[in-house]
Amino acid sequence: MTDDDFHEAFDYLRSLFTHRTKKVFLDDLEALFEDQPNIKDLVCKRDGTERHMAVSFDRRLKDTDFSYGYFDILLQVLAFLASGHFRIHKPVNQVRVLLWNGSDLDLITVVRAVAPRLPQLNYRRVMAIPIHWPPEGHKLDLA
Repeated sequence: MTDDDFHEAFDYLRSLFTHRTKKVFLDDLEALFEDQPNIKDLVCKRDGTERHMAVSFDRRLKDTDFSYGYFDILLQVLAFLASGHFRIHKPVNQVRVLLWNGSDLDLITVVRAVAPRLPQLNYRRVMAIPIHWPPEGHKLDLA
């Protein structure tokens, strides 16, 4: 992905949101990636090895800044930049699934680099694992 493609992707992502706070969040996220080229490279890697990754995380106790909604936006952005797909799945509570082009370690590296710098994402714990899609289960929300 070229720098122009990267910025065009963020312009497109900003056009999907109407709330100014979410657009500012995307601005901050774009700036963070720009300031950390090694993280940007992980996010924009498109080597044809797309796989579904399950991500689970929880907030710190009594943390009023953390937002599951903004964590979802982060994962949607990562999915879009890595694979061209904006969608994430939420098959059960506390689990998100996205299409990702790197390893589980790459995904955790990106989240660990971004989360401490944005209060909405300052999680307590996070885990990412490759997952077979669609998963086997009972009464899963696969929409």
